[in-house]
Amino acid sequence: MMTTFSEPRSRITVLATTLDGELSLNDADLSAPTAWVLGSEAHGLSAELAALADARVHIPMSGGAESLNIAAAAAICLYQSAGAAPRTVVRSYTANAPVPSPAGCGMVPDSYDVYALTLPARATLAVTITDFVGDWDLALVDKQGTQVAFGGTGAMGAPNDPKPDRLDFRPKTSGRYSIVACNWAGGSSARVTYTLTY
Repeated sequence: MMTTFSEPRSRITVLATTLDGELSLNDADLSAPTAWVLGSEAHGLSAELAALADARVHIPMSGGAESLNIAAAAAICLYQSAGAAPRTVVRSYTANAPVPSPAGCGMVPDSYDVYALTLPARATLAVTITDFVGDWDLALVDKQGTQVAFGGTGAMGAPNDPKPDRLDFRPKTSGRYSIVACNWAGGSSARVTYTLTY
């Protein structure tokens, strides 16, 4: 008897474990809900059943082992899936920067606050700035100091923008980044909140 996959299929990734899987378990994207299809150690999955999966995955093994019993393979795959479930971290901090004179954080030392963080690849970062007087803007810069995202209305430093700002970013590779809260013309502090999902 062969079981067929039924709707809602679009919300579940189906992965089949095979000795010759084109994708290593270490490289599989397990961020979405995943269903695993495993075969016995002796015979594995039939080619027909493996073809129904979204991808065929092999479990990397060192030494001379060629296969695992189904319980061990299932435990390894489920452990990887559980560890890949999206995690969300929410942090808030107070950004402190003196009122600039003349206005413009690019021209005045210490009129901005920098908060460094490491972002994993394929993470999503949302940053908001609130609870300030005057005009504060947000930027995200990479480790070379290049601006990769901006949260504000208009250009960085557009004058008299008292509304809360937000920036969103999704890095392609992991790395060090800095949230820059820039005080263009306002009170000396603001509230920065970031939500990181990875």
